[in-house]
Amino acid sequence: MKHFIPSFLILLWGLFSTASAQETNVHGTISCDGVGVPNVLVSDGKKIVPTDADGKFAFYSDKTNGYLFYILPAGYMPLLTNTSTTEQRIFPKIWNAFKRDATMDELQNFRLMRENNDNHIMLFMADPQVANRSNRKDMDQYLKKYFPRMREEYDNAGMTPIYTTVLGDLTWDYYWYSNNYDHTLYKSNIINRHDQFPFRHFSVIGNHDNDGATKAGINSIDFAAAEAFRRHMAPTYYSFNIGKIHYIVLDNIVYLNTVTPGKKYNTGIAGDRDYQTAITDEQFEWLAKDLSYVSKDTPIMVCMHSPAWKLDITTKEALPYMTTNQTTIRLSQMFEGYKNVYFFSGHRHQQVVTEPGQYGGNDFSNIIEHTLGALGGNLWATGYLSGVVTCCDGTPGGWLAVYVNGDSVSWLQHNLDDRNNYQFRVSDGNCVKEFLANSEVHQSIRQQVAYKQDFSLLADNEILVNVFNYDSKWKVEMFEGDQPLQVKHVNYEDPYQILVYDIPSYNAGMFASGDAAVRSWHMFSAVASSATSDILVKVTDRFGNVFQRNVKRPLPMTREAMEQGGEIMIPVGMTEKASYPIAQVYSSGKGKICISSQEAGTAVIADSEGRCRTVKINPGNNQVDVPSHHIYIVRTGHNTTKLFVR
Repeated sequence: MKHFIPSFLILLWGLFSTASAQETNVHGTISCDGVGVPNVLVSDGKKIVPTDADGKFAFYSDKTNGYLFYILPAGYMPLLTNTSTTEQRIFPKIWNAFKRDATMDELQNFRLMRENNDNHIMLFMADPQVANRSNRKDMDQYLKKYFPRMREEYDNAGMTPIYTTVLGDLTWDYYWYSNNYDHTLYKSNIINRHDQFPFRHFSVIGNHDNDGATKAGINSIDFAAAEAFRRHMAPTYYSFNIGKIHYIVLDNIVYLNTVTPGKKYNTGIAGDRDYQTAITDEQFEWLAKDLSYVSKDTPIMVCMHSPAWKLDITTKEALPYMTTNQTTIRLSQMFEGYKNVYFFSGHRHQQVVTEPGQYGGNDFSNIIEHTLGALGGNLWATGYLSGVVTCCDGTPGGWLAVYVNGDSVSWLQHNLDDRNNYQFRVSDGNCVKEFLANSEVHQSIRQQVAYKQDFSLLADNEILVNVFNYDSKWKVEMFEGDQPLQVKHVNYEDPYQILVYDIPSYNAGMFASGDAAVRSWHMFSAVASSATSDILVKVTDRFGNVFQRNVKRPLPMTREAMEQGGEIMIPVGMTEKASYPIAQVYSSGKGKICISSQEAGTAVIADSEGRCRTVKINPGNNQVDVPSHHIYIVRTGHNTTKLFVR
């Protein structure tokens, strides 16, 4: 039976629907220097609306996420004034909590300041996972090692804006209540040491950043468990622009906190703290809207805790890591047509660079993923036992320094312990075999852990090299005198990790197989003809920077020998010649190089981090601004000058 509605009722219903659709409950202005900033995107985690020509926005939000944020536009930062707190200076406040429920209107204003950040440095790091544990002294290591290194990074950046993004597991949920260490103390450690950490910090949520006290049975455990992170750190997903880069932060942990009947839990913990690595449909819908405003030419950096991709270390094939709801494939497909997409993740406490390329009928060749080793290595264990911080794959605890110059991007591994930021480690297979054959402790470990490598199977005179941040565009070479050796890509453990974790942890009664040395995909080997010949190891990264070391053999399997220096970096571009014969080069003050020349031309300047640029030179004194606290090599014609700029 059909029902007919009179036309005047249809008209009234249409007018009512239009009025309801136009109703707003959130409005405000985004301004800079008292003037509204147009086309700034504002979001509640579901909708995204741009500000109008006067910087104003208004829309209806169901307010279920509890906050409003704006997508930081390029060339700006949140306003800082003389009255801004240290917290506001370090943790960019790009969001506000809603103050009223969805039935009530509210005003949300944001103020910006200009910042020239087309060229900038982003330090990506993962898994500090500090928990104030006395049996690891993780807090002591964190405070004494990490913060002085951050000050060095800031000083070395000079006039270049520098930021950091921490890729989750800022804390450790298991110890929030028993050790009284949660996000509030994580923030206070940074705020109280702002003289050592004077730059901005962007946050990503990890599985250990969820509240383990969240009880099963409530609606949306995942949302409720992330409340503390949203309250103290940031939205669980958001985006921002710095210079020409669009940064996207995602939450790819679906927290479950399943309760196992009869199981006893740590103080304050209500469940197993288990989770799925996946991205919710709500985030995917928001991400599609976010990307609709981003040009395909824009470089994209996606920041998340769990990796999207993993590597089969035997076949070297990239495989999806987030298989729930085909999350890896769905996420990667979102960036179809974008030229350069960089994924940054952590979680696994091992370092690997994955290039998915062609997979499952999809072309993901525009994507490269950096899964970073943990800042604290294997949960600060090697630091406690041996005084050095390493991951189970032998990678030094540290971070990835990403250098952005316009839309050009490069990167370099930086290490927590080593001030020279060495990029590889060498082991002498003969010495490794001899040492481990005589180690009763290592033999006991191998009996307990079946997958541990049998190093007695190494060839005579085999040389092992661990290239921490290796990807397919790196080149690894070894030379015995003038004779190049055949280099093989192998799946080995790093003997150094056995030396600094496996053996001392076993002796201390602390051995855990999850922290022990594991086989990694960034190991290489070659076989020399002699047991005593010197070996030149030469590693070239994808940007043309060369790292080389002349290894004196035999190289004993001892801390002193394996930690010795000698790695030389030859920055890319230093084979170039300047376009005039001679000039006088000297440091002319903090952050300045003076090049005095009688002719016009160009000079080539490279720093100790591998960044290289060519500058135009006019007759007379030319002042060139550079980051301070760096060693520079300046080439003018056939002359090369090395100097340190304070």
